[in-house]
Amino acid sequence: YSLDDSHAVKEVMTGCPESVTADTGLDTAVSLFLTHHCGALPVVNAEGRAVAMLSVYDALKAFQDTGTAG
Repeated sequence: YSLDDSHAVKEVMTGCPESVTADTGLDTAVSLFLTHHCGALPVVNAEGRAVAMLSVYDALKAFQDTGTAG
């Protein structure tokens, strides 16, 4: 198997209909990951423009760093 330019990103990407803001609670973001089966959420500003991405890894790391996990 090799990667090439025969497919556009839009043909293989997984759409996630949800987004969060920088002020969204981490528990809410995790609920969105689970509900929508997505691995990342766009973080949008007040104008709805994407300014970052929050991944499942980011959320797990935050729980680990705060001692919340386990």
